[in-house]
Amino acid sequence: MFQTRKPSSIYPVAGAITPQSVAAAGNATTGATWLAIPPGSKWLLVRTLTGALGGGSEQVDVLQAKDAAGTGSKALITNLRASAVNNQQFDDEVSLDSALDINNGFGFIQVKITNTGGTGALVSAHVAFGPNEFWS
Repeated sequence: MFQTRKPSSIYPVAGAITPQSVAAAGNATTGATWLAIPPGSKWLLVRTLTGALGGGSEQVDVLQAKDAAGTGSKALITNLRASAVNNQQFDDEVSLDSALDINNGFGFIQVKITNTGGTGALVSAHVAFGPNEFWS
């Protein structure tokens, strides 16, 4: 066990959806540039924060692509999280070993939060990649 290692060094922030208001039929993403998955990463970690959802619900999806421009993008995980509850925080993990299409050259991800119904929502997310080693 590495007792002197900080969690922030094991799971560094790779990207984020900054806190923002999303329209009733809108979405927010980690940006126009897709996030490169660091070599050897085993896990994708997504921490979602929701504020007032305005009577609607939010859905978190993760997309995968072949490059930072989003070439060949397709779903990695659909409906990773869905919630209609105000002021919640969710931590979700995705196993890249079993979900990522590495055989066809996919090595980039984008996290998307979609708001459905209601009058709008306040959302944000934090994205990190897990360690390339396992702890005992």
